[in-house]
Amino acid sequence: MKKIYLHIGIHKTGSSSIQQSLFDAKGKIEEQGFFYFCQDFDGVERPLPQKWVDLRGFKNPTIKDEVKLNQLLKKVQQDKIIISIEALAWFYTQEAVESVARALKGFDVDVITYIRRQDKQMVSYHQEGSKGKNKPSTAYYGAAICPFDIKNSEYLNYYQRSVVWAEAFGKQNIKVRIFEPEKLVKKDVVADFCNLVGLSGVNSVRVNESLGFEATKVGQLINLSNLNDDSLVKKIRENLSNEGKLLPPKSAAESFYKQFIASNQKLNNEFEIAQGGLFKDDFDDYPEQGNNTWDELTANKAITSIFNGIKEAQKTKDSEYVNKLRDEAISLEKEDLTMAYYLMKRAYTLRPQGPVIKHKLAEYKDKLNIVG
Repeated sequence: MKKIYLHIGIHKTGSSSIQQSLFDAKGKIEEQGFFYFCQDFDGVERPLPQKWVDLRGFKNPTIKDEVKLNQLLKKVQQDKIIISIEALAWFYTQEAVESVARALKGFDVDVITYIRRQDKQMVSYHQEGSKGKNKPSTAYYGAAICPFDIKNSEYLNYYQRSVVWAEAFGKQNIKVRIFEPEKLVKKDVVADFCNLVGLSGVNSVRVNESLGFEATKVGQLINLSNLNDDSLVKKIRENLSNEGKLLPPKSAAESFYKQFIASNQKLNNEFEIAQGGLFKDDFDDYPEQGNNTWDELTANKAITSIFNGIKEAQKTKDSEYVNKLRDEAISLEKEDLTMAYYLMKRAYTLRPQGPVIKHKLAEYKDKLNIVG
């Protein structure tokens, strides 16, 4: 029976780095008898083939076409197949996980998940939601300002999640890893994952890293706004600073984490993950007073970044406008040379140093006998 290593996240535990690293090393992987499954539901190969997943607004998510996925996997020649889709972290009910089990019927499946302490998970996932309006993390948080203002805690109950997956695939096939540098092979999640499945020679790629204070705060405001100009939003985001971290107060983090201590202990006891407990009880990374609000300095810096983004977006639009004038003039030069001349003349006033524009304008003047 062929083996499938199913990596289900969770989010913000290096999943994107694992996926990109494996995708880049497909050739090396196949030489070792592995196959990285990256064919998405639409037939396009991607590091993250997440279109197979239908989240259904987080209520009873499912695999879109269980039969199609199963048939594709059975066509793979290699005996060991790796699938990495962190959206499967939203599958924590029996109904949802059974959809995955049906799609992988006929394979020996190991389920691999990385977890991090719940307060740290939420701080990181909260900033992830600030990166765009259409992210699942944005939908999960809505307009929440604090990382700990969540709609439900089922997503963070690692014990219950693991039990549900164990019922479908067998307790012995659930591999839970701790996303803390000192508990990872070479302090690197890609090296740790490769060591777990038996791969070698895969270079680690770092992608989708966390945002800083300003980028997170302004990103949240953009998500809440009616700003629909994608090019403008892109330029604003590119100009935001990633310095520092947006963090709630230490007391809030400690209070939030307390609700998960008992279930974490049950997880460790039942699945025998780590001696001495799953996570450190160190909250010194948090400030005594939360820094998740603006002061005059941070607000002024953010406003400057926003204006710089707006200026860059305008430059881009101006450049595109000139390009359109130039190209339209060239397209008309055989049909209506006079109109082509006036269009090129306007392009010249906006971009007098453009070599194509200067050359064409001179050419049109010569042909039309225009002096000066």
